[in-house]
Amino acid sequence: MVSLLDMPDVPMNSILDHGGPSVIFSLRKVCKNLRDYIDETMPELHLDAINICLEYKKITITWSHYLENVQISYKLHGNGYKTVFGENEITIENVDYMEGFWNDYSLIMKYQKSSLKRFHLHLSNSTDVEDVSKFLEQYQNSGTIKTQYLDLGIYHGDEVLVILQHLNANCLKNIRFFSASYYDKNIDFTEIVKLDQWKNANEFSSRNLSIDASMKHFTHFSKINAEFQHIYSEPGNLNVLKEVCIFEKKIV
Repeated sequence: MVSLLDMPDVPMNSILDHGGPSVIFSLRKVCKNLRDYIDETMPELHLDAINICLEYKKITITWSHYLENVQISYKLHGNGYKTVFGENEITIENVDYMEGFWNDYSLIMKYQKSSLKRFHLHLSNSTDVEDVSKFLEQYQNSGTIKTQYLDLGIYHGDEVLVILQHLNANCLKNIRFFSASYYDKNIDFTEIVKLDQWKNANEFSSRNLSIDASMKHFTHFSKINAEFQHIYSEPGNLNVLKEVCIFEKKIV
């Protein structure tokens, strides 16, 4: 019987390309030779979407692939953390839960070469402020994300600029901000509207957010679903809307 290590490159690469993320990550753990081979060939994961939710002392990541949907949780446990994958639970000692998450996340993104269709990040209101800061610090060091759609759950608003800056501006086409709380949150758009990620996007929507920014920064979108605070009171907003409707015909 031929082992995986004795298999020619062509069939081996075919297995890696069509086996799905779980197969790739499982094979990496079999032995050093397989891990080295996978790290050298860098098979594409072909993930469609990644969903990350940061809660109180817990991070959950879900990835979607045409062969599988996988959810893994990392939760503070004693002096380490507990990871839950389906019915399996593993306790890791002397490692912070956030460090455990970022180690695995970095490995996932290492093999995700193509653009995601959707990247969902929810910073829950129950999250510890210090943990949000630590999360964003690690996020800034994790490399650029290619995604067509950003779905961002707002924590306090300041994180929006940080999140957008580390998305590929040529891939991002659809932006959605939302707040899970039952009251509006304000976002400072002053620096956000200067980003290429913002300028290149085609659609924008928001929920439970109060937008206080000039309409001129939103007219490049082909579709908008949002609530503005001062659409009538700010000078020029109505003229901007009139020009968009008459000359560009973006609003139906």
